[in-house]
Amino acid sequence: SYSFCTLLVFERNMQTLVVVDCGSGHTELLAVTRDAKGNLTEEKRRVGDIRNGGIIDKVVAEGRDEEFLKMIEDNIKEGEKLLMIGCTGGMRKAVREKLVTTEMIDRMKTSVSKKWTSCSFEVLTGLQEAKYELLAVQRVFSPLNNDPTIKIGYVSGGGATCQVASHADDVDSFHCSTLEVTPLFSNHDCPKEWLQVVERKFFDDIAHLQDAPRRQGLFMGITMHATAAAAAGIGDSIVSRDDAVSSLSKLIHHVLLDPVAEWVATIQERIQVKHPRWLIDTHTRAPLIAASAMRLICILKTGFHDDATFYFSRCHDELHADWSLGVVVEAHDDGQQK
Repeated sequence: SYSFCTLLVFERNMQTLVVVDCGSGHTELLAVTRDAKGNLTEEKRRVGDIRNGGIIDKVVAEGRDEEFLKMIEDNIKEGEKLLMIGCTGGMRKAVREKLVTTEMIDRMKTSVSKKWTSCSFEVLTGLQEAKYELLAVQRVFSPLNNDPTIKIGYVSGGGATCQVASHADDVDSFHCSTLEVTPLFSNHDCPKEWLQVVERKFFDDIAHLQDAPRRQGLFMGITMHATAAAAAGIGDSIVSRDDAVSSLSKLIHHVLLDPVAEWVATIQERIQVKHPRWLIDTHTRAPLIAASAMRLICILKTGFHDDATFYFSRCHDELHADWSLGVVVEAHDDGQQK
């Protein structure tokens, strides 16, 4: 199993571990280096996206295993150890819709194990992804928390799914896709009509949250939710639920009333200038960011108590709070205990 392999990696004092995040809209490599004191630093490398055929569910369905693994291999530096190639919401959706079969996944597992004996190929469940993200959030943001009695939770959003957690025994993952609604943007002459469609879809996606207790406490807003918050002017700051909803709603109002070029320029200024470490292509992703803002409004209104507070950020001290970092954190902790 990959857990056993991680122990071997740390026992051999390998300094850099690599995890490949195969998401619904891109494939990204995370190389995490551990120093002698156990401190972690990371480097992200884009492996593939829709432009070069690097979307994992399409790769597996079309049998392009070797081509895809060569793309990964070309992005691994000498001395780095590949730990896991993990697939998330996009692949889960493809499996549900029978576009990808168990036999196809097993074929890719075999291809990976032949090429890298210490690496596993995994289709993560939603709860696995949520738990890894919680590990990453706790590792990245704990230095910002001066009160150890406060447990840090999080809310994240990818292209296909969202994850929410208040602590290790309270994690949730659910389908709520921005990638499905973003292409509709170009088919609507009026952004208002598009956003109304998006809002109805998102509230349907998260209807189960209405029956659950409203979450309370401090939550880190990460991944695409952090990007949406930054576009709304509330990145890297602690805000109440109501203040977050208000700021995001103003962004949506901006999208509805102003020319596209104007609100895209606003998003670029707020993210690229104020948060340059986040590495977001705001020009091409502007409709996706607007959809993410609408999704976040729906989730905050439905799933959180009005006294919940949020800190929206993608990273701290050069570490990004992604599930792939959580895999390395678990390996690091297991190695320390060993």
